[in-house]
Amino acid sequence: MPGRVRRPDPLSTHEPAEEAGRRPAPSGGLAMLQQTAGNRAVAALVAQRAPAAAQAPVAGPQAPAPWWPQGPTVARKQNSTPLAQYVAWVKEVEAAYPGKAEVIHRLRRLYYSNFVAGAPGGAKGMNPSGTAGPKFDKAIDGDDAVVPMTSPPVSQAALNGLFATDNVVTPAGETLDPAHFLPALDLALQGASTLGGGLQEVSGAPLTGVFTWTGDLASWFVDWSDHKKKNPAANDIALLNARMNSKVSMEDLLSDMDAQIMVKSEVAVNDHWQDGGSPDFPGTMVRDRSLNRPLSDILQSFYGTPAGQPARPNVPNRFARFVQAAVPAIPYRIPDPTKPHEVRLAADARKAIHAALYAAAEALFEGSNIITRPGTPDALDDYPHILTEITRRFHEYLEKGLANGSAPWP
Repeated sequence: MPGRVRRPDPLSTHEPAEEAGRRPAPSGGLAMLQQTAGNRAVAALVAQRAPAAAQAPVAGPQAPAPWWPQGPTVARKQNSTPLAQYVAWVKEVEAAYPGKAEVIHRLRRLYYSNFVAGAPGGAKGMNPSGTAGPKFDKAIDGDDAVVPMTSPPVSQAALNGLFATDNVVTPAGETLDPAHFLPALDLALQGASTLGGGLQEVSGAPLTGVFTWTGDLASWFVDWSDHKKKNPAANDIALLNARMNSKVSMEDLLSDMDAQIMVKSEVAVNDHWQDGGSPDFPGTMVRDRSLNRPLSDILQSFYGTPAGQPARPNVPNRFARFVQAAVPAIPYRIPDPTKPHEVRLAADARKAIHAALYAAAEALFEGSNIITRPGTPDALDDYPHILTEITRRFHEYLEKGLANGSAPWP
């Protein structure tokens, strides 16, 4: 994709602040937030159902060996893929593996898991976007030992194509990153792991946000502070502008917003009582989560163009639907109840956004250390004006988007 700046993963490894000289959380800061899976039959079925386009060769560097037995043989996250091709590959996965939630889990782990932390044989240029995969496995519940997917039952062309996709290009020309919405969907369906749940509880930063909008915006601050340490004389705002697209590009933000909308509209939650079968254990409340429809249908519905119609410029009512679905919550109001998609930010929205970014930044600085060593990282104390500026820009972006249906970033 011409002109595209490749960014590190949102949960990329960060060197923690030194313990010496650490200051306690300021009043109203973190202390307040803390309270708060082929057999022949399946392979034959895939061959029958997969469109010819799914057999297209995948461009890019070839790995010296598969990433895992029967795994992908190309570099990770290198290519731009048209929506129709990406959906065709996803349909292969859906035909090969049973269960809509399992498909989401496998696809998420294809991009972010223990199996993609390095590169086959340590080959250079095979994994340009970071080593954050194990952190997602640790934070999201599920079996971490099973390889994400293999060929067979999925064709090698589809497996390589999915693995090599860095962004998906819609008929309207938007670029979106599936590695942004897959973790959010997987988290909603699998739930947080014990570690992930503990991180959420202590930091006050919901993982649904950390995996999407708050994580990307907070990682901008973390990245800025890293570069500021290397170049203390750099102009603060000029440095912030220079680092933006490496951490939170327009593609990132749109993908983050759509991830939140997908979780809200496509994941069904059913709480029900499960009888324990004995007087000593009468039963417990169980929460079942399911995906309303296959991922391929979701992608086509969000980004595809119906036959005979012009390409849509974006997801209908994207900004309003995001604000209404956002986790953490962004306060909003609906001036006219007869027009539910005419949403405006509430007076306290900026304050809520700042608190959400503060908590997410603290979680990214500390990682799992936050559970045993809570406290405010120095950068959050030393450069409050930078987090305030990021908050102001995102607030303004939302206001313009709500008023006009789209907005420039920043």
